[in-house]
Amino acid sequence: MFVVCVVLGKNVTLREVHNLVQRLKARRLGIATVEDRLQAVLRKFCAFRDNTASIVVTETETTQTTTLQTRQTHRFFKAFPEVLMLDSTHGTNVSKYKLFIFMIEDGQYVQHALVENESHTCMKEAIGAFKENNPTWDAIRAIMTDKNFRESSLLKRTFPLALPLEEVFTYGDGQIRVLWPQPRYFYRVEDAVDLMVK
Repeated sequence: MFVVCVVLGKNVTLREVHNLVQRLKARRLGIATVEDRLQAVLRKFCAFRDNTASIVVTETETTQTTTLQTRQTHRFFKAFPEVLMLDSTHGTNVSKYKLFIFMIEDGQYVQHALVENESHTCMKEAIGAFKENNPTWDAIRAIMTDKNFRESSLLKRTFPLALPLEEVFTYGDGQIRVLWPQPRYFYRVEDAVDLMVK
C-alpha cells in the first residue's frame, strides 16, 4: 500500500487497494467461471502431443475425477509396465483434495488423478482412464499399494493378471523398502522388487 501511495502521490485506502486487485484479477482471468478456466487449461495441456486428461462430472455437475498423463509418463509406463505402485495423499495436503498417484520403478509418476473422495467409483474412474490411455496395462504383474488403500477388490477385478501386494512398501530417500508381505506371497514380492531394480 505504501508503494501505491508513493507512486500516486496521494493517500489510498485499503478498500481501494482491494478493488484494484479485484479489477486486475478480472482482467487477467476474464469473466469466465472456474470451470471455464479449468477447461481452457486442460485444452492447452492436451494440445501438446500425446498428453491426455479426463474429467468425470457427476449429475450435479461436480467434478469427481480428473486424470492427467503427459507424453513422457506414457513412455515411462510403456518401458516398465511390470510393477505398478498406487498411492494416495489421504487428504494430507493444505487444499484437502485427494491425489491418487500411479507410479512405476523408482517412484516415477505415470498418472495423477485428483479425486473427490477415495470411493470405489472415483478409484474405478481413475483406473479406467489409466487403462484406456495405456494399452500395455495387461503387462502389469504386480500392484503395490500402501497400507491405507481400501479398494483391493477393485484392483483384483480390473487387473486380473496382476498380484495385488498390500501393505508392503514404503518409500523415502529414494529407496523402496518391503515391509511385511504375507508369507505365501513372499517369493512374488521378491520377484516384483527384482523387476523394479533391474
